Amino acid sequence: MTRRPNERPPHTAIVGLQWGDEGKGKIVDLLTAEHDVIVRYNGGANAGHTVVVGSERYALHLIPSGILYPDKECVVGNGVVVDPEKLLQEIDALRARGVRVGDNLRISDRAHVVMPYHKEQDAALEEYLGAKTASARGNLSIGTTRRGIGPAYADKIRRSTAIRVGDLLDPDYLRSRLHVICTLRTAELEALGVRTAPLDPDALATQYAAFGERLRPHVVDSVYALHDAMLAGRSLLFEGANASLLDIDHGTFPYVTSSNCSTLGIPSGTGVPGHVIGRVLGIMKAYSTRVGAGPFPTELDNELGSGSASAAASTAPPPAARAAAVGSTWWPSATAPWCAAPPASRARCSTCWPGSTRCASAPRTGCPTARSPTGSSPMRTGSRASSPCTRRCRAGTRTSAMRRTATRFRRPRARTWRASKRSSASRSRW
Repeated sequence: MTRRPNERPPHTAIVGLQWGDEGKGKIVDLLTAEHDVIVRYNGGANAGHTVVVGSERYALHLIPSGILYPDKECVVGNGVVVDPEKLLQEIDALRARGVRVGDNLRISDRAHVVMPYHKEQDAALEEYLGAKTASARGNLSIGTTRRGIGPAYADKIRRSTAIRVGDLLDPDYLRSRLHVICTLRTAELEALGVRTAPLDPDALATQYAAFGERLRPHVVDSVYALHDAMLAGRSLLFEGANASLLDIDHGTFPYVTSSNCSTLGIPSGTGVPGHVIGRVLGIMKAYSTRVGAGPFPTELDNELGSGSASAAASTAPPPAARAAAVGSTWWPSATAPWCAAPPASRARCSTCWPGSTRCASAPRTGCPTARSPTGSSPMRTGSRASSPCTRRCRAGTRTSAMRRTATRFRRPRARTWRASKRSSASRSRW
């Protein structure tokens, strides 16, 4: 998508196209500089993004990655299930490392709450299904993270047994609801074989009302807040969690998560209509991994499969080298998964087409400042092969052979109306 020089970027959505862990957090961190509000719209503490800033590594599970930018606003939408205890731990950890977390973090009062009994129910159900169907065809155990995400979403659908963030701000109302819910949850846990003391609604109400008081400055009606931001001309960046193949409706059901992970989850998870999203970026990686149970026909059950992630990490250039290689205003971090050239070659390429994901006319016509791979003398201009960008071009765009093939099988142009009419008239005479 091309933009005019002074045109503000459109509202953008970042989604994963596989089963998660594609590196969405890095892309969100890069594009945060172009947007004003970063919005999380689905999932819970079972998902998260890891962002490396210099020598600092931040693992974020509920708070959007834009929190690392002090001038950006972060919103946790109503489609997220919030674990208040984990969220407060995350806030405290960020503040301890000097990250500002104040009025730049907004949490929807309509977001549903993950309670302790959700985690117990999640684990108990996995154990029960695994034990009952271990030897049967089609094991019903899904392989969840056991963080209570599924049961919290199930309560959202049940409605009468759900707790929302706004309920934490009213201790009396919260206590009255928990007295009913805890009785029901105790019976369900006993039916699943959990032999523990009955749930104490008063203790839970006191604990979670205290969490609500700490979160009170951040709790807002996020739907109104996001629409006000759009009316004020601010741009939104929607940060997807999990990935499309884990979507509850369109993923590899039943081995999926409990929310809509693609852009379909944005309208329901934020209250922002889908037609305002100007661009959607789907993130993939060169190999597939997934968390949880279920069929995975291409899984490598060997040493290569178990160590592929660490091997890939060991071959990647260090962050400092990548940052020094590109330094473009559009692509400042130089993570550049499309570029196969080493950092030094990318630095020489920057005179041809700095920070681009595709090769423009400069590498094809010859770069006036192009030097040999050793950097000793200028190379012959006028040929694509002489450009130091060649490896980037091959990695990021179609080659000449591919373009010729596409041209060969291009759909023929439609006949004009006059020619079509003349053919019809000639057929009618016969």
